[in-house]
Amino acid sequence: MTSTYLQTTLFFMNRPEPIRQTSLLMLLAAGIGNSAAMIDGLRTLANSSKSPWSDRIHSLRALLEQGLPLSAALAGNPDMLPEQTVQAIRVGEMTGTLRDVLTEEAGRLSKSGDEHSSIGFDFIGTMLYVNAVAVVLIVILSFITINQVPKLKKIFEDFDTELPGTTQSLIFATDFAVDYALLVFPPILAIMAGLTLFALWATYQKVSAGRVVFSEHWGRFWIPDVLRLLSISVATGYPLSETLHIVQRDMRPGLAARSYSALRSAVEGGTDCVSAMLQCGLLKSREANFLHASQRNGHLDWGLSHLARHIERRRLVWFQHFSAVLQPAMILLMGFIVLYVVTGLFLPMIKLQAGLLSGP
Repeated sequence: MTSTYLQTTLFFMNRPEPIRQTSLLMLLAAGIGNSAAMIDGLRTLANSSKSPWSDRIHSLRALLEQGLPLSAALAGNPDMLPEQTVQAIRVGEMTGTLRDVLTEEAGRLSKSGDEHSSIGFDFIGTMLYVNAVAVVLIVILSFITINQVPKLKKIFEDFDTELPGTTQSLIFATDFAVDYALLVFPPILAIMAGLTLFALWATYQKVSAGRVVFSEHWGRFWIPDVLRLLSISVATGYPLSETLHIVQRDMRPGLAARSYSALRSAVEGGTDCVSAMLQCGLLKSREANFLHASQRNGHLDWGLSHLARHIERRRLVWFQHFSAVLQPAMILLMGFIVLYVVTGLFLPMIKLQAGLLSGP
């Protein structure tokens, strides 16, 4: 699987990835309440690592020694931990649940690789396969156009026989491709190569920094993490508006940040948080009804965390179904193209042989 390959590559390149991120979070959790032990642990971890991971741990240790809060020290080392994890740590500091938050985030990151691999869809591998088949097809079509098509035309002209329709359409397509090669092939190859590079970059961003491309424009993407943070706030009595302020402040500019800014304003204005999330389009009606029921029963914190897990599981199932359809569809498409080319090449031989056998 590509995700496993990337994680292994990142490990040997000493890049921040779930394995080392989880180890760092567990070390930090063990050091809560004993700053000297935490500093010594970070020093040992840095000395046992290689650059650039060790450099980032040294930087984190130096910032902590200067008296900065853990969240501020992590914010000073971008891409060391996912943005959602840094947000959770900041809320944990505010609510006095930092050790629990660090432990929970470590468990969540350790499971993220398994969940990603369970999707079963290797987009990068599929794109490489499609690119390879496309290059082979281009080479074959070029050979057919230059070498075989003129011979086929000559043979059928000599026998006063018309080429099959499939072969004629193939010849037309190859002639068009040759005449406009510079206008057809470079853009197609550039698009396919661009998609592959984009998939590589997006996968690297997801594995190393926990970022999902374009998530800053999708408010619903953040809702499981926000629900988890709100669950901590409800359980500890911390103001929900302050938690939303932390979430909105750390977000990259985009539609999602504006949605959560509007949500925070509504909560500060006295609107119930669950109703405000429904009004801002961050929750669906059945989800809001579930949270309202939890609120009436006095278990809103449980309802928030349960709904967060439910949304994440539902997304995973959706991606599994999507991957189960998309990958075979791409392969079938390439298969139909290959079938069309092969049929166009072999039909003239069959027709010519049939004509000879039924001759005078």
